[in-house]
Amino acid sequence: SCRFISLLLNFNMFGFRFKEKGGFTLFEILIVTALVVVLVLIGFITTANRDKTKEFEATGEKIVALLNQARDRAAARDRSKAWRVVFRRYHPTYCTNFQEPFFELVDGSNNYTPFDIDLPRHYLPASVSFDTTLWSGNNCNLEIVFSQISGALDLSTISGATSSVRIFMTHNPSISSTISVTSLGLVSYTAPF
Repeated sequence: SCRFISLLLNFNMFGFRFKEKGGFTLFEILIVTALVVVLVLIGFITTANRDKTKEFEATGEKIVALLNQARDRAAARDRSKAWRVVFRRYHPTYCTNFQEPFFELVDGSNNYTPFDIDLPRHYLPASVSFDTTLWSGNNCNLEIVFSQISGALDLSTISGATSSVRIFMTHNPSISSTISVTSLGLVSYTAPF
C-alpha cells in the first residue's frame, strides 16, 4: 500500500511530477479555471436559448388563445358584433404608427379603437417576429375576423390575404410556427418542437 502511494506521487505525466508537498501548480489551477469558465458559458448559452424558446412557444399559445377567444365571443354575440384579432407590424416606411409589432383582440365594429380597457394589447417579444410575406401588399396589419352566431371565419374580410399567422424566432428564422384558422373558425397550431 505504501509502495503504491509512493509510485503514484512520483508518477510523471507530461513532465509534471506530483510531489508529496500539498498544493497545486499554477498550470493545474489555470486548467481547472479554464474548464469552469467553459462550463459556465455553456450553461449560460443553454439557459438563454431555452428562455427564448419558451418565449416563442408562449407567444404562439397566446395567439391561439386570442383567436379562440375571438371565435367564442363572436359565436356568443358578445357586444352584438363580430370579433377579430388584429396583428400589426412595424415597418420604417409603411407602418410608422407603432414602433413595436403586436396583436390584440378587438370587437368587430368598423370604428377601430385600440386599447379597449377590457382587451389588452400583446406586444411581441424581441426574440419573436411576424412573417409578413403573406400579408397583402404593404398592409401594416392582418385581421382575422369571426362571424357572429356561427363563429366561423368571415371570408369576406380575407380579400387575397391569409387566414394564417406565421411567427419565427428572430435570431433563427428557420424555427417557426404557423397558426391557421379554417373556414369553420377552428384554430390549428403547428409547434416547431
